[in-house]
Amino acid sequence: MRKKLVCGAMCVALSAMLVGCGKDTVGSGDTQSTKEQSTVQETESSDENATEEKNIVSDDSTGAWVLRKEVTDKAVLDEPSGAALFPDKLTLPINIDSLMDYQVLAGGVDQGTLSSIVDSYTDSFTSLDFMILDKTGTIYSYMPDLLLGKEDDSNETNIKQAISDGNWMLGPSAMYYDTLGLTEDEYNNMCNDNPDEDGKYLLMDKLYDMLGTPNYIGWFCDEDNQTRPGETYDAKEYIGNMRNPENYGSDSVTAYSTYIGWQFADYGIAIYVSETSNSSSGTLRANVHDVSISYVPSTYGTLEDVFGTNAISDFLAAK
Repeated sequence: MRKKLVCGAMCVALSAMLVGCGKDTVGSGDTQSTKEQSTVQETESSDENATEEKNIVSDDSTGAWVLRKEVTDKAVLDEPSGAALFPDKLTLPINIDSLMDYQVLAGGVDQGTLSSIVDSYTDSFTSLDFMILDKTGTIYSYMPDLLLGKEDDSNETNIKQAISDGNWMLGPSAMYYDTLGLTEDEYNNMCNDNPDEDGKYLLMDKLYDMLGTPNYIGWFCDEDNQTRPGETYDAKEYIGNMRNPENYGSDSVTAYSTYIGWQFADYGIAIYVSETSNSSSGTLRANVHDVSISYVPSTYGTLEDVFGTNAISDFLAAK
């Protein structure tokens, strides 16, 4: 499951890594004009270049989304009040019983409601994905996929056992405006009010406002920087790649994919964000290409269990 998500997100990011826009982080500055100031000009020019380079490194306002936001190393977050997700605005925490009357698809084939197949579908498996239709019976409202069982688990289960054991999670699935309970008009108005901001970033901001400060972070990048979920984390290097794309990747562009999560006592929510940065002529730009969301009940595991080691402490120290 995790490998499929990582590979998919990286392919999207790498195929679109030259696309995007952003704001200049550094101004051109004033220049000296008199001959008697030429020596001063030469010195100040060097200082300006150094300042320009420093500003690119230190100004996160147009960089990766997580660098613009506060994060915390608090182990368990206080649960948000009245938060709800997905087209039918399922109140958090989500109970599996809330999904029993939803129609589900397996392999693109309608299986009826989830409750109708609990007893009739008795084949065993280690993990099984279902696409959930919203209550209108359409797939276009983007309910998250339902995953029963664990891909890397050697113990087999069946639908009834997985549900009774709490061995299920939602997603990872693409995050759209109705994932956060917004209507199309509300989303369009939000975009019109923020014409210079990518709509995906606006949705991430909305989720941040809904859930508060995240307390989980992990990442996946290219082989040479040794940052992988569950393996070696080098937060300083990873943040350096976000801030200094000219030192990494090709044509001054670097792609990076980040897990950002909120771990509560009874559940966790994680988004998987694929972004690129582009640096040219003193300009740093970050562009978002893909955002997926997952809902993980505590009975299934923690975000760390599902997505790998939580590097939030190292990230905070390096940030």
